[in-house]
Amino acid sequence: MSAITIKREGRKVLAIGVMSGTSHDGVSAALVELDERSGPPARLIAFQTFPYPPRLRKELLAASADEKIGAAAISTLNFALGRELGRAAIKIARRAHVGR
Repeated sequence: MSAITIKREGRKVLAIGVMSGTSHDGVSAALVELDERSGPPARLIAFQTFPYPPRLRKELLAASADEKIGAAAISTLNFALGRELGRAAIKIARRAHVGR
């Protein structure tokens, strides 16, 4: 993994990271505050795992189990996963009252 440099003229920056692991149980989201002037330079503000809807989880598990599915199904899963990642980012921001 490479380092990321953020130059914001000494101001604090909020960042959200989202991921889904191999268990396909949901999307984990973390909201952090980045400030290179403090130690440590990153502070966790909020973290939560948002479960997948049961149908999506079933489809993800089937796709990762080498079941034969076509390109259309993979594309559909790609968009569904993107929506879930976006929803998790919005939910973690709202939970931490970002932007209010």
